[in-house]
Amino acid sequence: MRIAVAAACAFALVACAGQAPDVAPVSYSNTPTGGADVRQVAGKQIGTVTTVGDIAVLELDPGVITDANLFDLDGRTLRFTPAGSGYTVENMPLAWESDIGDEMGGGARGGRGGRGGARGVPGRGGRGEAAAGQQGRGARGGAAAGQEGRGGRGGPSEPNVSLTRFTFPFSDTTWTGLTVNPLGSITFGGDYGDLGLPRFIHMQTLGPNLVNKVPLISVFMKQRMRGSRFVSERDDRLVVTWDLSEPFGGNQDMSFESTPNRFQAVLHADGRIDMSYEVMTARDGIVGVYPVRAGAAAPASVDLSARTPAQPPADIIYESFHHYGLPRPESLACTIIDALGDNFDFMIWYSDFRVDDQEAGTRSVGDIGQNVSGLGPRMDIGRRLADFCSDGRLQVTWYQPVWIGSNQAQERAPNGRWDNYDNAVAQIAHELGHRWSTRTRAIINGDTLELRGPHDPWGMSGATHWPGNLHTPVPNPWHGSPEASTMGGSNWQDNGDGTFTLLDRGSMVPADGFSYLELYLMGLLPADSVPDFFLLRNTQATGRDADGRQIFTGEKIPITIEDVIAHNGPRVPAYEDAPKEFSTAVVAVVLPGQRPSAELLERSDAIRRVWMDYWSRITGGAATMSTSLR
Repeated sequence: MRIAVAAACAFALVACAGQAPDVAPVSYSNTPTGGADVRQVAGKQIGTVTTVGDIAVLELDPGVITDANLFDLDGRTLRFTPAGSGYTVENMPLAWESDIGDEMGGGARGGRGGRGGARGVPGRGGRGEAAAGQQGRGARGGAAAGQEGRGGRGGPSEPNVSLTRFTFPFSDTTWTGLTVNPLGSITFGGDYGDLGLPRFIHMQTLGPNLVNKVPLISVFMKQRMRGSRFVSERDDRLVVTWDLSEPFGGNQDMSFESTPNRFQAVLHADGRIDMSYEVMTARDGIVGVYPVRAGAAAPASVDLSARTPAQPPADIIYESFHHYGLPRPESLACTIIDALGDNFDFMIWYSDFRVDDQEAGTRSVGDIGQNVSGLGPRMDIGRRLADFCSDGRLQVTWYQPVWIGSNQAQERAPNGRWDNYDNAVAQIAHELGHRWSTRTRAIINGDTLELRGPHDPWGMSGATHWPGNLHTPVPNPWHGSPEASTMGGSNWQDNGDGTFTLLDRGSMVPADGFSYLELYLMGLLPADSVPDFFLLRNTQATGRDADGRQIFTGEKIPITIEDVIAHNGPRVPAYEDAPKEFSTAVVAVVLPGQRPSAELLERSDAIRRVWMDYWSRITGGAATMSTSLR
């Protein structure tokens, strides 16, 4: 069956070759009170839709996303030579300094507070804000694993390398100290935290976003890298070497195994800067020099591999290496709805190409329809159905395609920790859960009790996840053991003596189900079937029980569903009238002129089938999920 989408340039909703790429905005700064600056942009048709069984295949039109620009300096050295206020660049054979010196100590120095690990949920996969009294281990926090933080409060950060044999001229200043950051860069008079980078920034926007923040040398800057740094000072130069891996093993990672990336910077006393790349696996990162130039506009990325000393010098010069641009979720939805009709509550996207994102997963676009009340206040203005070409059916889509080669799209983990596409269905449920969940408060004895986690300035729904000290037991567990919500929180056992045993942390790895509270918010459980729950305050770890589970003391704040309704108002439509039948469109997105790989179709279809089973089980059979395109 082939369903063609109209492709005439005269039709206003069509993207044609030569038009500006249909690239999604990648930087958000929602305000804590309303997020009035969330962009609302009407979608347009961006490709041709066919079907293979119950998988929709969307072949993108030429020019609707930015082409990839992958790293191409393997085995080479770039020499940046001062010329006036700027630099010339020479591409040379590899000039590697074999004496790399001593390894620098320490990892993250005062990281700036995580916004959670993988999607910020405290979980068994070492993600995000952990349960009460515990330290999070999230690889998706505000300060990434191994990342330098802003430094001490109330004052500038101190350099972590002091020059004792020479001084280094850079950005119109002669420096005696500098900061070697774990993420492949060197800063002067500041560190990574002073760059003020948002969580979801991509390489295409990271390059220009580094301009005029702090004096910076980006040898190979890539967020979420981890590994070792080495420093060796000579009489006339400083050798800095990074031995890093891209993040690996987690559900938001692209690989289960570490990847070698070994690169080096040599800072010469005369101001020359050599950047050398001995072994590289990563294909996306920022390379260049960023002296601070007051009032200077952000220059465009250049092709460093083709640069010669004969070309005019530039004050700020860099190249952004990146994967393919992101198609807008509004346009993805419009293209599917135009071809297949407004018949889907949810849409999810998989691709066999990587997009420009450092995380394998995806956000969701939040509550598009906003046709349910009693869920709690929104923290942004949401999305408009018309932008997604829906007349009222569509509720949530993923923000971007998930690469089928990433960890979360695999059938099983190599270590056996999960199988049966557990990671994939957890991502789907978690993102769709944001349509109803995690923005609830309660009123107890006239006082408002905050049940939500901290506001996520770049989250489309404005809310993040249940905090770890909220009791979120799951009535219909996916794995059969005590579970806490896939949206966060914890499953606490009240021991009746002022102590509480942590049975489970809300998790996406392995997958968990929905809590009683969420099932009520989803319209799948009547209010009188939601048992009382609680929030813990002032928790302190006190030890472990005979089964190794952690025990805490804490102040218990009892909560009833009536307390939630007192703040939110009753759910409308109520349980009796709320929809119980839902539909998900599973879409395989391919590049222009390509057909979907067998792997893309097979995995998308396998995930589709497991997703229906998962939904039925975690909703206790109260709702059905169809993935039929007919």
